[in-house]
Amino acid sequence: KTIAFSSTRGGNWDIYTMDTDGRHVVQITSGQGQELHPSFSPDGARLVYCSTGSRSDNWELWVVNLQTGEKRMIGYGLFPVWSPEKGTDRIAFQRASQRGSRWFSLWTLDLVEGEARRVTEVASSADAAIVSPAWSPDGQRLAFTSIRRVPGAMPGSMIEQREIGSVSVDGTGRRRLTDGIG
Repeated sequence: KTIAFSSTRGGNWDIYTMDTDGRHVVQITSGQGQELHPSFSPDGARLVYCSTGSRSDNWELWVVNLQTGEKRMIGYGLFPVWSPEKGTDRIAFQRASQRGSRWFSLWTLDLVEGEARRVTEVASSADAAIVSPAWSPDGQRLAFTSIRRVPGAMPGSMIEQREIGSVSVDGTGRRRLTDGIG
């Protein structure tokens, strides 16, 4: 019944919600940070999103309670996605392997009493970025994109090879689902 989205209508990227018919737009975040990629908790009462680091100069993960407006930083990363599995407060996200790196890996965390616990690297690669996590409907697997630079057809040229993969939430059973340049 509600859509969460990011918009620059206030001058920088902020999080908003609205009804599916486009009415009742509510601004959730404001300030100098750039807030992006909201994802609802399974019960619809909270959102997780990423924000440029007001504290750290890194991308931060934040949770907001939509009833109270209370916001809490829960860690570092980008593109958080809440697991659809009811009864669990698990969030998948990507995080740089090292500060300033373009190589990302896939992580999960469990929220326990509002704090990040069991922060776990689920998928990584020495020569590829693992990005854009998406949950299976049952919350047992994650799909992701891997991006690696490979030699192109012209001598000395490089192209990006992008593939879709999946992995169990515990990091086992990793599979490549596509193969190719596109």
